[in-house]
Amino acid sequence: MISLNLIHRCDVDRYTATAQGYGNQRTPAPHLIDVFCRFKHDTQDGFNSLTGHFAVADRYSLQVGFNEDVIPGDRVTNVTDEYGEPIAGNFEVKSVLPKRGKYNHLKVVELHKVS
Repeated sequence: MISLNLIHRCDVDRYTATAQGYGNQRTPAPHLIDVFCRFKHDTQDGFNSLTGHFAVADRYSLQVGFNEDVIPGDRVTNVTDEYGEPIAGNFEVKSVLPKRGKYNHLKVVELHKVS
């Protein structure tokens, strides 16, 4: 069952080891394509008392269905909003937290922007 609040779409790539030269090279390979998700970008302003300047911190998170196979280290690409417009950047999965409610069974994925 797909939750009604998963209004965005994304692709998930998983790193695989490929032989290259004298060692193995990690390369992303498509793992999940066109996954229902909800992308969230928060900006927090804070005052750094050591430097005396205001600092801005960006936080990215993603909600996916509970049965989606997403693990830390995966790469999230091709994120599109509810209108089909692309959201700039690729993101690496930092952590995955299962979240169960009465009606929703989701995974909350913390992301780190890599490009």
